[in-house]
Amino acid sequence: MKRLFTTLLCTLALSPALALGAQGELSNYDLLERIKHLESQLQTTTMSKISPAEVRSERHKMGTLLSNWSERITLRGLVEIEAAYEKINFDKGGKDDSSDLTLATVELEIDAELSDTVTSHVLLLWEEDETEPIEVDEAFILLDGIADAPVWIKAGKMYVPFGNFTSNMISDPLTLEIGETNASAVTVGFNLGGAYALAYAFNGDIDKAGKDSHIDNFGAQIGYIVVRDGFNLDAGISYINNLIDSDGWGDEFEDFGGYELKDYIGGFGAHAVVEVGDFNFIAEFICALDKPKYIDDETGAVEKRDAAKVWNLEAGYNFELLGKDAIVALAYQGTHDADSMLPQGYGAEDDELEFLPEQRYMATVGAEIFPYTSLALEYAHDEYKNDDRADIITMQLALEF
Repeated sequence: MKRLFTTLLCTLALSPALALGAQGELSNYDLLERIKHLESQLQTTTMSKISPAEVRSERHKMGTLLSNWSERITLRGLVEIEAAYEKINFDKGGKDDSSDLTLATVELEIDAELSDTVTSHVLLLWEEDETEPIEVDEAFILLDGIADAPVWIKAGKMYVPFGNFTSNMISDPLTLEIGETNASAVTVGFNLGGAYALAYAFNGDIDKAGKDSHIDNFGAQIGYIVVRDGFNLDAGISYINNLIDSDGWGDEFEDFGGYELKDYIGGFGAHAVVEVGDFNFIAEFICALDKPKYIDDETGAVEKRDAAKVWNLEAGYNFELLGKDAIVALAYQGTHDADSMLPQGYGAEDDELEFLPEQRYMATVGAEIFPYTSLALEYAHDEYKNDDRADIITMQLALEF
């Protein structure tokens, strides 16, 4: 791990310097080569026109350039440890309960501000039983303020701007479970005042039946942000041309197998996040715009399914507890036809829960217990379409720096 971090840091440090060289400054590599050349000339000939003072000058330039990296690079980290207890009551009879203790999340974020225009970003992620070994969750280059225009370009591995997924809870909202999409993409954004607009394109994992793999996935998001004393607002809508390619549904579809997607299924999202004084309110809605059609690999028959909907409503209150920042929040989340979005025959066994619940009721309380360290407790009650029930209690200890 330490070796991986060192290698990435060195890569970030050296690569931008080469880019600066193209603008008239010498990169670290060029400066080193220049000094070696000067020293070689001084050693091989007494008639050299290059003086020792010039060598010292080159060394000073290199030292100045290297010393600026501490100001240009920002490191952030997150460690989350979770203990959970789950009790399931199956409608067809039987119960199941389990508990677990996991190192839920480890993140290391590295941002390098190379100039007023160029920024690089790398996010390393490890989640127990999910991303072992460590994976590059995000890695992109951001070009911002080109020619003083309010336009920016981002290229690399990222979460495409579909949906919002803000939440006060420990657990991810149901909207994220079906809408979040991580891909290598190009995003172009525009900011003017409080208004913003983004458009993106990428090559998804789920292709149309009989079609080759191409950069034919795309989407857009528009919104407006208000920041005032005691009042903040972020409201927007978004579109993606294939909701089945999201991380949640895409993984379920690929694991199910035996079918191909006849046509892409567009997705729509709307969100509003409001902060008024110490209160915050979150509302988000995501839905499929069409009913998906699947082609059976064996029979060639076309199967039409239902268009799913999912939502999240939350209210939170921030306060002080024993002189520390604290929050209490409630949430109501739900889905409609989530399991019916995938081909006929998809579903849980008698001793398993379905993909997503139809109703979820949640409550959480959390507080800072030490600098950069928080402790939170969450309760969730899930109700499924087949009348199964589940209750989950989660406690999380988080360190963020």
